[in-house]
Amino acid sequence: MIHFPRMPTTYWLLRLYVTVLISLLLWVSSGQRLLANEPIGETSLDLLGVQTQSLGLEQLTRKVTDCPNTKVIDCLSLVYVWSETMPLSILGANNAQLAAAELDIPFYLLEAEKITATQQAPDQQTTRLAKQLVAAGMHIHYPTIALLNRDKVVSPVLAGHKSTTGYRKLFDSHVALLSNDSAEPSDHYKPLQTLLDEGRTTNTPKTHISVKAQVSGRVGAFIQTLSDGAWFTFDRGGSNYAIASGSIEAQPLPGFVDPIPSKDGHFLFTPSKDRRGLEIYQLKFNGDRVKAQLALTDSSMTDQYPSVGVIGSGLNFTVYRVLTSWADSAQFNDYMVTHNAESGISEIFPTSIAMPACPGFQLSLPVISPDGLELAARDETSGTSKLFKLNPGGNCEELIDIGQAGKVGFSPSGRKIAYSIPQGTYSHGAGTIDYSESNALSPSGVFVLDRDTMLVRKMMDAKEIKNLTFPTFINEKQLLVMRYLDTDSPASQFLSLCCTADN
Repeated sequence: MIHFPRMPTTYWLLRLYVTVLISLLLWVSSGQRLLANEPIGETSLDLLGVQTQSLGLEQLTRKVTDCPNTKVIDCLSLVYVWSETMPLSILGANNAQLAAAELDIPFYLLEAEKITATQQAPDQQTTRLAKQLVAAGMHIHYPTIALLNRDKVVSPVLAGHKSTTGYRKLFDSHVALLSNDSAEPSDHYKPLQTLLDEGRTTNTPKTHISVKAQVSGRVGAFIQTLSDGAWFTFDRGGSNYAIASGSIEAQPLPGFVDPIPSKDGHFLFTPSKDRRGLEIYQLKFNGDRVKAQLALTDSSMTDQYPSVGVIGSGLNFTVYRVLTSWADSAQFNDYMVTHNAESGISEIFPTSIAMPACPGFQLSLPVISPDGLELAARDETSGTSKLFKLNPGGNCEELIDIGQAGKVGFSPSGRKIAYSIPQGTYSHGAGTIDYSESNALSPSGVFVLDRDTMLVRKMMDAKEIKNLTFPTFINEKQLLVMRYLDTDSPASQFLSLCCTADN
């Protein structure tokens, strides 16, 4: 007989505790896997420490339409569209959910890819809801969020990452209006008549498309380029990168989203993940390599979506103007850079603290012009993208209403504006929505507006680039867009589109 040594009681208690703990963890893990395989959704997000499932279209349709009450206020919900390729859409889901809780209305997550395949919807009700979401503009950016009454969109679609307070400011008035028993909910937030509907188009020669670079994985939609087109910046999987034209090897950059270089290539502007402020790095290029050194963190600029222009320069100095989103609007600050030709060292410092841009307007996705004197943004009261003049002191004057579009890009001169219109986001000019992918008249795609002639040139059809992309200018005649490749191993291409003018 084999005798085992007698172990103390604490040993067996500890062993029992470990066994139970492991079993519990395995059970929870199994439950989470089963939950992930349920038809209500394939993915989930961690919202305030709770795994919250992202719905499928059928499940969302059932949830928003299954309301036995007659009062509009009792059948409202907030639908939040997110994408794994847009880190801020994941980060901002907590803020949106808190706003919904404060408004005391249900909150539902919907992954962006779920609303782009409505042709395969299994029933008419689901198809109708999907078309409503697309036509209202829920895929012009990620995140987007809208107020629904059953299966009708009854608020403007709000685009971009915002604070809880920002969401509350934008939705409070709509919820208050719909709380009135006599309020008549409607789906009137359809695409407005655009420059395209007005016939402001020009004959477009065949666009010359060339591949400038290719990287593995799916990158974020907001890509940028230096003025000479030699380098491109992007974010992917929560990290920032730069890649040289013609290269397949991306170089890491600081930050987690929106790496925005100054066009002269001297500085990089990117928001900090913990909202410490705007981080500014000095860039040094050496062949196909790039180094970034932190030069300044501006704690007065704590929001997202930076863009940069130059409002002044001389032999030994440059003044940059940086615009970011801010709550339900935008803000900007100016930075003086002094250059020491002998040492090659530049010093940068803010000339003041951040100032509101366009007070009185509710704006999202702001982008500043190259000269820092204009900005383009989505006006959340009209649901359209507009061009504004930025006056001294921050007040704004509306110049052009572009219509339903995503984030815009300015040409170096500022006289051309590039933008994209996702498939399905348009009208015939009479308020009629058409979502047919095969419709040859569809004005979805990538466009350039010439401000001198007010004519619009179509550069690429949405059939050729189905993913979300925000075009940016390489130079006055060339655009840069990003396209996903449908391959076994996901990849992204940077494409040059030429030409934006006839000469």
